[in-house]
Amino acid sequence: MSLLLTKYYYDNVFTRLRQEVRVYSKQQGANGRVVLEDIVSVLLTSITLVKESNNQLKPQDADNVLAVTEEKIESANINAEIHGDLHLADIVQLHDFYSFCHDLSNLEAYQTFGDWLSFSICPFVLNHLAHLGNTAGLLPFWEEYPQRVAKLFGKKEKLTIGEWLNKGYGLTVPWIMTLVIFKVKSLMLSTFSINPGKQPQKNKFNANVYSLEAFALIAPRVERLFSGSNNWSWLKELLNSEIVKKAVDEDWKLVKLLSKDGKSDEQIIQTIWNVTPTSNLVETNNYQYDILKVFIQVVQGCKVLSESEAIDILESNNMKPSVRQLGSQKNLLIKLINGYSFIVGPDQSTPGYLYAFLNSQESGALIIWKQIDRKSLTLAITHVQALLKTESKWKLFSERQITFLTFVLLALLLSMGYLVGKTVVAYCDNHRSELPLLFKPN
Repeated sequence: MSLLLTKYYYDNVFTRLRQEVRVYSKQQGANGRVVLEDIVSVLLTSITLVKESNNQLKPQDADNVLAVTEEKIESANINAEIHGDLHLADIVQLHDFYSFCHDLSNLEAYQTFGDWLSFSICPFVLNHLAHLGNTAGLLPFWEEYPQRVAKLFGKKEKLTIGEWLNKGYGLTVPWIMTLVIFKVKSLMLSTFSINPGKQPQKNKFNANVYSLEAFALIAPRVERLFSGSNNWSWLKELLNSEIVKKAVDEDWKLVKLLSKDGKSDEQIIQTIWNVTPTSNLVETNNYQYDILKVFIQVVQGCKVLSESEAIDILESNNMKPSVRQLGSQKNLLIKLINGYSFIVGPDQSTPGYLYAFLNSQESGALIIWKQIDRKSLTLAITHVQALLKTESKWKLFSERQITFLTFVLLALLLSMGYLVGKTVVAYCDNHRSELPLLFKPN
């Protein structure tokens, strides 16, 4: 069966280049495979100084990219699929491969590209949508965005980032506004690096103002931030920022105090920030309330299954996980028999939760469990073990075991042949005088 080629485009802020990452899949996006040479190429072009070994690496050298790719495949010990001159990997193999590529670029570029892979490619490959490319996550967004702009901003053409966040997302808490503005500025910077013709202007207060067209370029990525993707890691990391430390510390103490008094999350949010489930609504979403709930979870301690708890459950069921990191997202990987893998990681669709999926090297993701807790993870493990037990009835031995058994059987046959031959020769020697001559000597 011929494979479909889909090109995803990574806007590399470190090189100001738009670079393609190719994904091959079967019909309708099933069984997606990422081109590993493209991964190596992006990382190598992101570095300013390449380590010297015998020869200096040259990002533009295709032979060098191939050599590095093959080296990393060997280090990761994965069985990449060969397609022409390219090496293809599924999601599990991609995680393994990427974990050995940290030395190809500086840490910031490595993590940034890893985050992009986690959010812009992996979910679509996992859900058999690889053939949609960069448009996969934007199709519903671009259908609605023009109407949203007209409804929220009216005839206003230029806004500061703060105004855009307040009117478009209902943000009102000062220190949260500060953190999100900081994040949006970095997104704007990468946008202008790729699109230099969309630079901001100044208003009468000497503040940068941007066109709604410029905001449209980063809006999908901001929506993803507010959706709780990657377990709200961006928010949790920025809580330690010096620019908001004093305000965060004060609110942290208040949350602790009200929690100790037995107040609910809703009561705490209304008491401290005067925000309710309906006060900051933008259409049907209350982004401000959701962010504050995450903050309370951080203060009180996560109420759902943690990574360490998941590791304990896996190990107690004879599953030994290894940590694989793609950007800032960590996944627990358990390699099983017959090319199967079981993966546990942050649920991008639900803040604070983990998800799990069973992956087949031949078919990709087979079963996905969302919002898992202790009970559901245990049931998922039981289901996987039962499934693989059934599978093993049809395939009693691995290929390596079959090879070994074949070798042993062949050795036994050779030994038996040698013993039989030796016995026959001995018999002939003992009875030579009794055997008639078939030919008379001349």
